[in-house]
Amino acid sequence: MERSLSKGSDNQSDDLDAKKGTAGKTKKKLNVEEAFKATAVPPWTKQITVRSMVTSFILSIVFNFIVCKLNLTTGVIPSLNVAAGLLGFAVVKGYTAMIDKCGFLKQPFTRQENTVIQTCVVASSGIAFSSGTASYLLGMSAKIAAQGDLGNTPINIKKLDVGWMIGFLFAVSFVGLFSIMPLRKMMILKYKLTYPSGTATAYLINSFHTPKGAKLAKKQVAVLFKSFCFSFAFAFFQWFFAAADGCGFSSFPTFGLKAFANKFYFDFSATYVGVGMICPIMVNVSLLVGAIISWGIMWPLIETKKGIWYSANLSASSLHGIQGYRVFIAIAMMLGDGLFHVVYMLFMTTKSLATQRSEKKLESSSSPPVNLDSVEAGGSSEVVSANYDEQRRIEYFLKDQIPSWVAFSGYIVLAAISISVVPLIFPQLKWYHVLVAYLIAPVLAFCNAYGCGLTDWSLASNYGKFAIIIFSAWVGLDHGGVIAGLASCGVMMSIVATASDLMQDFKTGYLTLSSPRSMFFSQVFGTAMGCVMSPLVFWVFYKAYPLGDPDGPYPAPYGLMYRGIALLGVEGVGSLPKNCVVLAVSFFAAAVAINIIIELLQRYETKYRIYRFIPSPMCMAIPFYLGSYFAIDMCVGSLILVLWRRKNRQKADDFGPAVASGLICGDSLWGVPAAILAIASVKAPICMKFLSASANNKVDSLLGSQTNPKTTPQTSLLDSRRRRNIRAMTEASARRGGGMGDEKLEFVTSDGIEPIMTFDQMGLRDDLLRGVYNYGFEKPSAIQQRAVRPIIEGRDVIAQAQSGTGKTSMIALTVCQLVDTSSREVQALILSPTRELAAQTEKVILAIGNFINIQAHSCIGGKSVGEDIRKLEYGVHVVSGTPGRVCDMIKRRTLRTRAIKLLVLDESDEMLSRGFKDQIYDVYRYLPPELQVCLISATLPHEILEMTNKFMTEPVRILVKRDELTLEGIKQFFVAVEREEWKFDTLCDLYDTLTITQAVIFCNTKRKVDWLTEKMRSNNFTVSAMHGDMPQKERDAIMAEFRGVGSQDQINLVSLVINYDLPNNRELYIHRIGRSGRFGRKGVAINFVKSDDIKILRDIEQYYSTQIDEMPMNVADLI
Repeated sequence: MERSLSKGSDNQSDDLDAKKGTAGKTKKKLNVEEAFKATAVPPWTKQITVRSMVTSFILSIVFNFIVCKLNLTTGVIPSLNVAAGLLGFAVVKGYTAMIDKCGFLKQPFTRQENTVIQTCVVASSGIAFSSGTASYLLGMSAKIAAQGDLGNTPINIKKLDVGWMIGFLFAVSFVGLFSIMPLRKMMILKYKLTYPSGTATAYLINSFHTPKGAKLAKKQVAVLFKSFCFSFAFAFFQWFFAAADGCGFSSFPTFGLKAFANKFYFDFSATYVGVGMICPIMVNVSLLVGAIISWGIMWPLIETKKGIWYSANLSASSLHGIQGYRVFIAIAMMLGDGLFHVVYMLFMTTKSLATQRSEKKLESSSSPPVNLDSVEAGGSSEVVSANYDEQRRIEYFLKDQIPSWVAFSGYIVLAAISISVVPLIFPQLKWYHVLVAYLIAPVLAFCNAYGCGLTDWSLASNYGKFAIIIFSAWVGLDHGGVIAGLASCGVMMSIVATASDLMQDFKTGYLTLSSPRSMFFSQVFGTAMGCVMSPLVFWVFYKAYPLGDPDGPYPAPYGLMYRGIALLGVEGVGSLPKNCVVLAVSFFAAAVAINIIIELLQRYETKYRIYRFIPSPMCMAIPFYLGSYFAIDMCVGSLILVLWRRKNRQKADDFGPAVASGLICGDSLWGVPAAILAIASVKAPICMKFLSASANNKVDSLLGSQTNPKTTPQTSLLDSRRRRNIRAMTEASARRGGGMGDEKLEFVTSDGIEPIMTFDQMGLRDDLLRGVYNYGFEKPSAIQQRAVRPIIEGRDVIAQAQSGTGKTSMIALTVCQLVDTSSREVQALILSPTRELAAQTEKVILAIGNFINIQAHSCIGGKSVGEDIRKLEYGVHVVSGTPGRVCDMIKRRTLRTRAIKLLVLDESDEMLSRGFKDQIYDVYRYLPPELQVCLISATLPHEILEMTNKFMTEPVRILVKRDELTLEGIKQFFVAVEREEWKFDTLCDLYDTLTITQAVIFCNTKRKVDWLTEKMRSNNFTVSAMHGDMPQKERDAIMAEFRGVGSQDQINLVSLVINYDLPNNRELYIHRIGRSGRFGRKGVAINFVKSDDIKILRDIEQYYSTQIDEMPMNVADLI
């Protein structure tokens, strides 16, 4: 039997009997090549044919969908080698038979061509796993990050996009093919490593091309097709009953509702029944044992400690609550199992190499060696056959060589490209991090390939996990350590996995007389297809379903687990719930101990072979997070196979893999039309749901009380609008720039917007007016004159005005007017791109609303989550926050959204440029359908305006055309500086010339901010630095010091802004210089310009239709 789980899977098979059986098959027939003696072996150029590549392409699409679906559901991947070889044989054999009947067949179908197809398809589907679309790449997304507040910052989140995903895979996936290629002769010929899966695949393909084997293969294909049709039809039938989450056969409470609540049920998944038929029985039993230990015993016991070990107010998905125990104990078991096998494999590799060396010394000092295989087989005729087989295989294996210099050059060139490209995709991972990974990787690739040849275990995912911990700790949380660790996992896994896969393919090619060159190029072609197909297939699921939802159809467990490992690297264990560390360490030790016991029993207890019945720790860990439903499916598959073998063992062995492959293919491929229907918003007509008798009575009573028929159309209308808005926002979220079609946008202010010149004429409540005048306002600014009235009237509004003209105060005015302070519920939600802006908005609301007793709170990262929870539970009217923390509070069910009637997106251009679009969508989908939306921004790029056309309802537009954006009130100048190092001297000269009370100096990098701060302090300037890497408490203290004690908003009195570096993005310019000249006061902006900055300066002038002159000598009079 083949290895039960795919190469590189997180769940390795422990069924060593299966491996021994496989090895046994390799010795059953020693005269394989005698059967093909009369068949000519085609040259390598004839082994790779057009029909083989077309067949590989078609089957790769199928297998990529299968692997992607399995990855996104449980992450348990069976070996697909048999299915790939069988389907490849069936497709090409059918095609050649048809062409032969027509008399056009020029080249017969050979086993070498069959091997090329199998290699290509498995390489492509292997990328579907090692690409990490369901693990380390998904773990970078905001959706997974939102499940825990740790590391939920923009620098530790990466917006998924199919473009950079494909680019990343192309940058890292080919390097591994060259890493150990020069060692192929040593691994295959000298050490004679078995590579059980490769050997079994080779014998399977060889058997297909004998007369008896071809006849059996045709029957297997017929059985596979029948199984496929049944599985596909049953999946289609199930779809009709799954109109919503929790509906259908997949939520069938097989063992009762109590067991169902603890994830014990049979979900009628043909995929996992088929997987269970392929996997060894002990793998399936291990999964079930793990489910019983966790969901049957541990989690119910830990849940009794709710309110003691962890807060009772946390949501079920919070890593600080019960979910933390599930995730981190599972991670501990996986790391324990992985660490043991890495150490054990290194030990076995070292021991085997030492044995090989000592045997070589003995051989050199003795007579020619006796062929042990022939002695075991007995008989001289078989010795001749074995020698003939070996001679033929060695002859063709050495025939088409790939020079070593090609491997070395290829590794160096591709590694150099990767070192350059990967930091561009992930700025958190620097070039020297990637260089270190590539220096270490060949050693690990050799160890993994050697170990895989000995035991059929690929530990690529374990090496990837250790890379996460090492590199995330190296980079640190504040510098994006989470993303860096996850990206390094991709670099390491891609090298280690593809290296062992290639060596296994060389073994298959060696046994089928396939040329090493054809094996290599088919692997390259398959890898290239996988680099394109895997992200595209994943993107279909990503757009159609809510991936990563623990209660959804695609929980993608390894996304959260891999991110959890990265968080362990950057945060350590101090952030885990109470006693979680103790339990995790205990299970880590237990995993190591179980593996040691298995190895000892295997070596010293050979009579009863008890080791066969000990569960695998890696397999037991998987249900800790997911539950037992898929384990029950897989056990059903094992039961079917056991009963079939009792009835007819030969038929079960011959056709069992075909039936299993058909079940997997049919159910998985239904995911394609299902995803298309989901994207098109076509829902199933029926919801089959199961309720207890008491719950059913309540539902019947509730339905019977709905006597007002008018509510139904209204509710339907609201739901329709809600779906339309969310769908439109989703569509907009997927688009960039001008790639949205030909719809023409309007850049004009709406008709009928008349400015209201005084606060008294705005219709504000008296107590609010007292707050306005008490705050120091005398007359409204231009944006306040035009935007306050439409917002108060309940209209959706898009408002644009230059920075510093009172946008924040306009938001505070409208929010205070609309909120009902007698109801202590959140009624207005304000999202801002930075913590400081969110905190400032909170302060202005509290100051202006001082006389109406309004309660506001800022939910921002860097502050205590517990403080947010306490404030929100106490009750507030307004929440001002950043998208990540707000989304987290909503998902914790701490921030209740049912009463929210106003959503304000402040500094929208900044939020979109910082990558918050997905999180804004996540927040929006939780809000009530009848929601007023206001979008406020200093600039309105094309992307924002297109999005607002989609999800806002007839918004009032208060826009400033680009040629009208004059930055009135701010004097702008530039100072020509010939060299970068002269900027500091110029800054010192400015301070000597001018009397500067307060100023804001902008630099383009955090490093330069720190350098300039130290430089100014060494020259006796009083200066503070602030950037995104600083802890929130330190940032708050700096802002408080800058504002001045007792001042309401001293930062508004800043009269000078200095751009030490011109901004990289011209739209940031207005946000910077807008710190001066606020609320109509005079302000000055001075830009330091080098010769190569002139083009940027002119671009800014053109963009804002303004003029920036050289700084005059009397600049002191202007400040």
